[in-house]
Amino acid sequence: MKAAVLLLALPCVLASVVDTVSTNKRPNILFLQTDSMDGRVLDPTNPLWDVMELPNFRKVARNGVNFVRNYAASPQCVPSRSTMFTSKMTHVIHTWNNGQGLGMDTHGNVDRHCAAKWSVEQCLAWGAVQNVSHTIVDTMKALGYQTVLHGKVDVGANIDTTDDHASGFHGGPSLNILTRAANIDKPTKPNPEKITNDNKESHPGDYHIINDCVNFLKNRSAWREPWILYCSINIPHPPFDTKGKQWWDMVNASRITTPPWPKDWQKAYHPYDQYMTISKHVEGSFTDADILKTRHTYYSMCTQSDAMLGEVLTALEQTGTYNQTYIMYVSDHGEMNMEHRQVWKNSLYEPSSRVPMIVAGPGIKGGRVVTNHTSLLDVYPTLAVLGGGNPPSDLQGHSLVGDFLKPKLYPPSGRPGYITSQYHSNMGNTGSFMVRWAEWKYIVFGTNGAAFKNYGPMLYNMEKDDLELHNVVAEHPDVVAKMQTMLEERIGNVQGIDLKVKLQDRALFKKFFVDRMTTKQLMHHFDRSYHGFNETSWNKIWVWYKEFAPQDEVVADVEKWDVEV
Repeated sequence: MKAAVLLLALPCVLASVVDTVSTNKRPNILFLQTDSMDGRVLDPTNPLWDVMELPNFRKVARNGVNFVRNYAASPQCVPSRSTMFTSKMTHVIHTWNNGQGLGMDTHGNVDRHCAAKWSVEQCLAWGAVQNVSHTIVDTMKALGYQTVLHGKVDVGANIDTTDDHASGFHGGPSLNILTRAANIDKPTKPNPEKITNDNKESHPGDYHIINDCVNFLKNRSAWREPWILYCSINIPHPPFDTKGKQWWDMVNASRITTPPWPKDWQKAYHPYDQYMTISKHVEGSFTDADILKTRHTYYSMCTQSDAMLGEVLTALEQTGTYNQTYIMYVSDHGEMNMEHRQVWKNSLYEPSSRVPMIVAGPGIKGGRVVTNHTSLLDVYPTLAVLGGGNPPSDLQGHSLVGDFLKPKLYPPSGRPGYITSQYHSNMGNTGSFMVRWAEWKYIVFGTNGAAFKNYGPMLYNMEKDDLELHNVVAEHPDVVAKMQTMLEERIGNVQGIDLKVKLQDRALFKKFFVDRMTTKQLMHHFDRSYHGFNETSWNKIWVWYKEFAPQDEVVADVEKWDVEV
């Protein structure tokens, strides 16, 4: 029955899109995406601008508009990309983590990767709740665009992908994700030193993606204009690998700083950040040389990604249609790169949550830098308008076309003047929610569960403290009250959302681990998931398991495991 609803909903919602298509010839669109690009590196007012050479991205920025205060709606691959492809927030489409993308496509079919990693039954249940009737792909096709996708999609919904791992469901059921609220303070990732190598090729498969994109542009006989070409590579996503003096030398080592780390970080850091530091295995001792090597290697990867996508831009220029094509460049999330004693993404701090967005093309006055707060939720409606249509009415992002093309024709209506983000996945032991408004950033944490009752909020003045080192929440109660209202207006009951995710995590842990494994098998999985997992860790699992489950179910299961242990 649910599938029938989805099938009926798609033509109805997209009808308004098609009806408004301009009679003029519509432009082609080149959509470029990297993974893990810290948005600050393309902000000309940020010190990171001078750290590395990014000639191709900067050329697009010179020719277009650079949104330098742009944020991921949830800073992890699947949650970020699925929210971008649907323009729906994480708590609306329930793509909470890298193992849970869109379980069904917009025609009511179960995603094939979801079924393989989880089960058809589970994917049907997710699809019914997610209720996604259209994505960027559907809208652009409805507008008459030839829609070509190469590289990392990582959304689910049977959207074509050439990467089975980055399918929207990664490894399926994951203990690191499902048991995060058990608050096991053990590393779940390799030490950054172990994944930093300045003599190893990074993501060699990305070159195949680049070749596919270039070949499409060169083979004009394959074009059915208008087209949108989605070209998405993995680099500069960790591991931190780079090979070749070329990329290393495009980084100005003298400009790389060692991020400030408090000596007694266990006391100085918020408990949420303490957990994330340990989970990411950055809790140990590191020399300045260790830190700078990782940071330099990451920036080298950024320069390589610029060169790789530069090949696609060069191929576009050679077609003679560069000036008639809209170009959009984004990243799904950033990279902590040893700031706040962290690597990877997952955090609502700037290095992780702030991402680039640049748009160039016909009619756009070049060299403009926009400092209004924007979101990857805005990508879908912006592309719909560039394609000559109106965005579907149920999108939660807003078209940015009025920021760079004829504001009177494309008024920026309905935009709230602030953005939100949230995170509910591994390496974060509880839910986190963020509002970015004016000079302020406000972060709130889920307090469901005894371990999190004292997790207070954080407030940063980004103009005075852009490294987010000084929590001034106690000094500005008026700002806190205002931003809490913004959070609730935009997202709703954040504690209710946090509880919903934790209850689902626990239920999936029971279904896919407890009910299917012996004690020995489960312990083996925990040993592989948490470095140094021990008896204390084991006991914490069952305290959490009991706390977030119906009593009549918990008593039976806990007694069973206690006896076997």
